[in-house]
Amino acid sequence: MRIDATDAAIVSATIELARKLGIRVVAEGVEDEATWKALDALGCERIQGYLLSRPVPAFEVEQLMKSTTAGHDGTPTVPRVRA
Repeated sequence: MRIDATDAAIVSATIELARKLGIRVVAEGVEDEATWKALDALGCERIQGYLLSRPVPAFEVEQLMKSTTAGHDGTPTVPRVRA
């Protein structure tokens, strides 16, 4: 997405369409902070991927979720990034 302009256009359009439809977008496979910041700049508020955590056993998920910041609706989310 950060390298390919076509990918960036698709991601941006998807986020904008979801916003207009009232749908939350979760960016999948975020592995580095630069991608996180790029997604944040496009308005994507939720991410998942190796940047946040490697896969963990089910019994560890609750502990991991408690260590994240809760969104306004109580669902776990990551803090907004500001460069």
